[in-house]
Amino acid sequence: MLLTMDLPRVIILAVLSCVLIQNIVEAQVPPAKIGQYIHVQQDSNRIYIYGGNLTLIVDRNSWRLSIHDNFTSKVYLQEATEESMRLGFGRWEGKYLDIYQGYLFRIGQIVEWNSATEAAIYNVTKDQNGNGVIATTLKVASNSSSPSAPNMLVSFTDFDERVFTMKVELSSSTEKYNRVGWGYMTPDKNESFYGFGERFNGANQRGHKVGSWLEEGNWGLGRFDPTGKIRVPKGELATYVPMPLLISSKGYGMQLNMYHRSVFDSKTSDQHMHILAETDSMDLTIFCKNSISGTFHKMSEKNGKSLIPPLWAFGPWNQVGDEVAGVSIVNRTKDLLFKEDIPFSHCVNTVHYFPEGGGRDNGKQLRIQNEELLSLGIKSTAYFNAMVSQKWTSAYDYAASSGYFFKTKEGLPYNYSYLATSDFQVSQVDFTNPKAVDWYQQQLDVAIEAGFKGWMYDFGEYTPHDSVSYDGHDGLYMHNLFPLQYQKACFDHLVDVFGTPHSDYAPDFVFYVRSGYLGSQRVTWAHWTGDPSADWNKASGLPAQLVAMLNIGISGMPYSGSDIGGFAWYVDPPPTMELWARWTQLGCFSGLMHEQGSGTGRGPKTHIFDTAEGTRIWRKYAKLRTQLSLYIYYAAHQARESGTPIMRHHILTYPRDSKAMEQEYQYMFGEGILVAPVIEKGVTKLSVYLPVIEDLSNNWVEFFASSKYIEKDGSFRIGFKEYLKGGTTVEVDAPVDNIPIFVRAGYIIITTDPRVQTLSPAKNSSVKTFQSMSHIRHVWAWPMRENDFIASGRLHDDSMYILYYGKIDNCICEFIAFNTPKNITHVVQIAGPWIVKPNGVQTEGGEIKLPKASSVQDLLSKVDNSTVSEWFFDDEMNTMWIKLTPPLFDVFVMGSMDRDIGMN
Repeated sequence: MLLTMDLPRVIILAVLSCVLIQNIVEAQVPPAKIGQYIHVQQDSNRIYIYGGNLTLIVDRNSWRLSIHDNFTSKVYLQEATEESMRLGFGRWEGKYLDIYQGYLFRIGQIVEWNSATEAAIYNVTKDQNGNGVIATTLKVASNSSSPSAPNMLVSFTDFDERVFTMKVELSSSTEKYNRVGWGYMTPDKNESFYGFGERFNGANQRGHKVGSWLEEGNWGLGRFDPTGKIRVPKGELATYVPMPLLISSKGYGMQLNMYHRSVFDSKTSDQHMHILAETDSMDLTIFCKNSISGTFHKMSEKNGKSLIPPLWAFGPWNQVGDEVAGVSIVNRTKDLLFKEDIPFSHCVNTVHYFPEGGGRDNGKQLRIQNEELLSLGIKSTAYFNAMVSQKWTSAYDYAASSGYFFKTKEGLPYNYSYLATSDFQVSQVDFTNPKAVDWYQQQLDVAIEAGFKGWMYDFGEYTPHDSVSYDGHDGLYMHNLFPLQYQKACFDHLVDVFGTPHSDYAPDFVFYVRSGYLGSQRVTWAHWTGDPSADWNKASGLPAQLVAMLNIGISGMPYSGSDIGGFAWYVDPPPTMELWARWTQLGCFSGLMHEQGSGTGRGPKTHIFDTAEGTRIWRKYAKLRTQLSLYIYYAAHQARESGTPIMRHHILTYPRDSKAMEQEYQYMFGEGILVAPVIEKGVTKLSVYLPVIEDLSNNWVEFFASSKYIEKDGSFRIGFKEYLKGGTTVEVDAPVDNIPIFVRAGYIIITTDPRVQTLSPAKNSSVKTFQSMSHIRHVWAWPMRENDFIASGRLHDDSMYILYYGKIDNCICEFIAFNTPKNITHVVQIAGPWIVKPNGVQTEGGEIKLPKASSVQDLLSKVDNSTVSEWFFDDEMNTMWIKLTPPLFDVFVMGSMDRDIGMN
C-alpha cells in the first residue's frame, strides 16, 4: 500500500516545499514586527522614514506624503496635490436636529479649512529600553492666516511588515477645530474600493461619499422605484454596521481606528480619495500589502476574529410560533420533525425581555417549554435590546436612580422615543458604567434561567449625539462605540460563565446582532442584516440583503444572515410564494438561515408554509442546509483561522479575475460552491459568470442540472452532465424550486446523513440528531477534469478525503479517507464523465473485493449495517457509489481500460 501511505505525505511535502521556497525568497527581507525599529533621516527638501519594509517620504517645504516599497520601485500611495484634498484641519459649524434618535439629521458646513505646508521633525520615540526608534512625530504647519491656528503633530508608528499607522493631532489652540482630513491620488478609474461594513447599495463604493455612523433601517420604495436606488430616509449608504475601512482592488487598504463619524470620499473628485474625521484628530492605519488577501488577513489580525459558533447555529432557524396559527410551539416543533420531516435546530422565540420586562411573569412556563424543546434537540432564543421603557417601572426607577443610563448634559436620564407597535419613552443602558454592566448581565441570566440559549440582540444605533456617558464622553464619540460595549457585555458574560478561557469556540449560545462597528467581530459570532422590505427592491429587499451580507464579510464579520421572507411590507403587498422561495434558497447558502415569520406592514403576512408547494421548497433547502452542516462548520473554522467569511465575494476568492470581481449577486459559499441566487421576480433563466480557477482544471459542475433531489427522504444523488469552463458566462435554468449553484471540479464535499433532524443532542430517542448519526458520512466527489482523477476535501477535525490516480493495473481511481474517526461508515458518490464503466472495487492487493449492490436503493438500505461494504454504478447519473464500513478507508475503483485514458 505504498501509494496509500505516501499520498498524504506527498501532498504535505508539496505544500511545505512551496512554503519553504517562499520563505527563502522572503528571507532576503526580514519580516518586520509591530514596534520594530525605524530609521529617520532628512535633507534640505525631504524627510525619510524607513520601517516595515516601507519608505515614507515627506516633502518638507510643501507637505506631501508618498509611500514606497523598500525593495521594488512600487509607489503605493501619493498624497493629493489639491489643497482641499491634502492633509489639513478645519471647523464645521451647524446644528443637529433632534427629529428621531435612530437617524442623524443636521444642517451645517465646513466654514474654514487649513492645509498642511512645511514639516519638520518634532521628536522621535525610542523603545522602553532606549535601544532604537519605534516612532517619529513631525510638526506640520498650515496655510491658516490665523495667528492662533494650531500646528499638526503627525506621528508615524506601529510599523509592521508593510503596515503602519499615521496619527494626526492638533497642538493647543484657542480656537476649536473639529475636522481633520487627508487624501491621496486615485488616477486609475478602474480602481475599486471595497469594505466599509454592511452596505446595501453595492460592493464597489468608488464614486460615493461613504460615511460611518450607525443608523436605523432604511427602506426602498418598492414598485414605485424600479431603479432600486432610493433608500429612505437617509439614502443608499445608510447602514446598521458602518466600518471605516477600505480595501482597494490594487491590494492596499486602510482603516480609521476611531469612533467619531468619518467619511471616505471618492465622489467629490474622481481623481482622489479623501478621508475626513469629524473630530480634532485622526488615527489611520495603512496596509501596503501587494494583494487583496494579504490586506484582508492583516486587517483581520488587527480587528479580531469571531469565535466559532456552536454547530446548531448553522442549522435552519424557524420562528415556530408564527408558522401555524393555533398550534403551540412544542406541538409545531413535533409536527415539523415527525410529521413533515423538516429538519431545524433553532427555535426563534419572540418573547421580549427588554425594553418592557417581558418573560418575567411566565418564566416557569417558558422553562418547561424550553426543556421540552431541548429534549427534542431544539435550542431556543429570546429577545433583548439595550433600552428600558418607563412603563417597566421597577427596572426603570432602579436603573435611573443607580446611574445606569446615558444622561443629558444636565445630569438627568436621557429619554427618547421608541417606535415599535406603540410609541413610548425609553432610556438607554450606559455600558461605560461597570455596575450597569453587572446589572444588565443579571437580566440576561433571567432568560438563561428560563432555558433560553441566546437571543436576538437588537438595536444599538440610537445613542443620542448630545448625551453624556458615565465616563464623561459625549454622544458624538459614544455613538459608534456603543454597539461594541453593548456586545462586549453579553460576550464577556457568556464566555466567562459558560465558555472555556482562550478557546476558539463560542459557548453553547447564540446572540445575533443587528448593529456593529469596526471590531464587532471580536465580541460577536452571529449577525443579521436588520429589517428588510419584503420585496424584490434593490434598495432594501432581497437583492440588497445579499449585497449587505457580502460587504460585511469583506469587512471582517464572517457569519451573517437575513430575515427570510422580509420584515416590512408597507409599499408592496406581503411576500409572494415566489419571493419566499427565492429568499429561502439564499438563506440556505447564507452564513445563517433565519426564517422570519413576523414583521410589520399592510395586512397579515404570508408564510412559506401556507401552501404545500412552499412547504416542499422549504423542506428541500432545510434538508440541504442540514446535510451541508459539516461543510459549513469547516468554513467556520477557516473564518476563525483567517477571518475569511462563509459567504465570499469574488474579490476574496478570485482577485485576479476582473470580471468575477464585478459580479454583485454571486459569491462563493465556502471553498467549493459558487452560488448565484435569483434576485429578480419572474426569472427562470439566469446568466452566471464562472470565474477562472487557477489550477489544472478550470472546470465547474452545475449542481442541480446534474443531480437529483429525492423527495421521499430529502437526500441528494449527485451526477455529471458536463464540465463548464471558468472564464465563461453560462445561461442556466432556474425554476422556482432551484437555485443555480456550481461546484468547483476537483472538490469533495462531506455531508451528514439526510435523516438528521437537528444539529443538537436530544433526549428523545426518536429524534435523529447529528450526534446520533455522526458515524455515517456522505461524500460527494467531482474529479478535477478529463484524465485527472484528482479531488480533495477536508473537515474541521482534520479528516481529509482524496480521489487520486490508482497505481495498480486496470484501476480507474483510488479513494482515500485519511485521518478520519475509526468508526465512520462512508457513503461515497463519485460523479464524472466515465468512458470506462467501473466493474469492481477492491483494496490494493485485491485481498478484499467489494460485492456489487443490485441498485442504489439496495446499497442505501444497508447504510446502517456496519459490516457490509459494497458498490454500484448508476448509469443514469454517471455516478459511482461506494459504501465503506470500518476498517475500510482506502479502496480502488477498477475497470478494464488503458491506464492513460481515464475520464473523458
